[in-house]
Amino acid sequence: MLSLKPSTVKVWFYFAKNQESYEFDLSSVAVCNFCNISDKTYREAIKELTDLRYLVQTGKNTFEFYEIPKEIEYPKNGDKIICHTSTILR
Repeated sequence: MLSLKPSTVKVWFYFAKNQESYEFDLSSVAVCNFCNISDKTYREAIKELTDLRYLVQTGKNTFEFYEIPKEIEYPKNGDKIICHTSTILR
């Protein structure tokens, strides 16, 4: 988390403040107001969080938030790695 941009850390805290299994509709306006950031900064933060797998897309408009990056297990040898992917929210 130390490598995240400061504005991304704010967005991370926005998600982390919710209780486990909490579900809500993601509103860029709500996040921008809570974090005091612009829409462009919000989109950059969401991209950074998805690239680093703090946010993982599980459906068309569904994401899961992880306090630490989501690990992927490969069944062949059982080694865990962090998979860096790119997802842009629209």
